[in-house]
Amino acid sequence: MKAVLPLRFLSGMEGQQSHIAVEAVINGKSALMIIDTGASNCVLDADRASQFGLDHEPSFRSDSAIGIGAESLSVSLSRCEHFELGEFRMEKFPFVLLDLGTINETFGKAGCGPVDGIIGTDLLLAANAVIDYKSATILFRGSKRSLQRLFKNVTIS
Repeated sequence: MKAVLPLRFLSGMEGQQSHIAVEAVINGKSALMIIDTGASNCVLDADRASQFGLDHEPSFRSDSAIGIGAESLSVSLSRCEHFELGEFRMEKFPFVLLDLGTINETFGKAGCGPVDGIIGTDLLLAANAVIDYKSATILFRGSKRSLQRLFKNVTIS
């Protein structure tokens, strides 16, 4: 299972390239996802979840998470029916639903549009991802078995 996606470089303050992102498809709808090697999990903005057809999944317990700030954040979990990163396709993929309002507000001040979510280390490791800054691409080349082991109930196509 392999896919190569082009990276988008988002501008930060004073036009500096500050974040990398990729286009994804969640339940048939386009999504802009930041690649964040410091994020533990894949996250979807809780305020945007309904536009992708995601709801809090009752079988998952609501929890809290720790971010860069001192406060803990209220989170819930959900699964999307279909998640695509180019040719890298997964079904029943889990997302942490989290308020990304502060992040999107900061991007707005820098002249960037909002992001829908974050691709975190959980998927980057399981997919054996390689970021190539020189060619501005990210390669996903994970095995179905390692992805299914980490993300229980995920179907890989």
